[in-house]
Amino acid sequence: MVFKTFENKTDYLEYLQIFLYHELEVQGKSAVSLDDYVHFELTDKLINLFNSFIESGQIEESKVFLWLKENTEKHNYFKDNFPSKYKPKVSIWSDRKKTGYYKRKLQDSFLFENFIADLIQEKYGLDLGQYLTPEGQYELGENALGIEIKNDTLIKKYGNVYIEYQEKSKGSNYGYVNSGILKVDNCEYFLIGTEEQFFIFRKNRLIEILKDEITNLRKGVPSTRHIVFKQIATSKGYVYPVKYAINDTISMDAMIRELKDKL
Repeated sequence: MVFKTFENKTDYLEYLQIFLYHELEVQGKSAVSLDDYVHFELTDKLINLFNSFIESGQIEESKVFLWLKENTEKHNYFKDNFPSKYKPKVSIWSDRKKTGYYKRKLQDSFLFENFIADLIQEKYGLDLGQYLTPEGQYELGENALGIEIKNDTLIKKYGNVYIEYQEKSKGSNYGYVNSGILKVDNCEYFLIGTEEQFFIFRKNRLIEILKDEITNLRKGVPSTRHIVFKQIATSKGYVYPVKYAINDTISMDAMIRELKDKL
């Protein structure tokens, strides 16, 4: 049995092992139900504890090792049902308090990003290189390829793409900070949508559009793109109807060609 530090990838074994560690070592349970994995919350603090456990060199004396040795059938069941029933888990960072709704959306976004990462790896042989720590995402971007990936399930319902450019961590904060297309990081492309349909934009094009639309708004000139600015408690952005936004999209083939030229 191979034990290694947790990397938040798509290997079923690392998720099973850290779940068992949480249940048996952290929670001190005498038995484990795999059904509890569905509601199991993965945190950055738990990952640090687990990695220290792996590096301790005392794994073979642990309850985790014993469980895996004695429960081959359950182990195989978890493996066979991953990632359909037992999906990979997003790491919940302890940098700020998060609501249940936020955590669910974060998990959905994580699964969508994994889908895109697998697609890029299988079709083009490129590693997305996700940054999985707060330091990485805040300072560098979402991944090494510079693709901002946004899971947006409302595109199909409303027929619009929402392009964010400023945000607040909570509505009660005084001012907004630059985010989305105005965030300074390595991002050069925005990929927005779902597994069924997604759209790819060059970041610099979305910024050009923002500047054009602000100029038109100040002059009282109607938007030929039918763009509408939107502000909510925690976000500012513009709503771009898909039937017009499609003119500013590029294909995944084109994006990958551009990325490979830069690599």
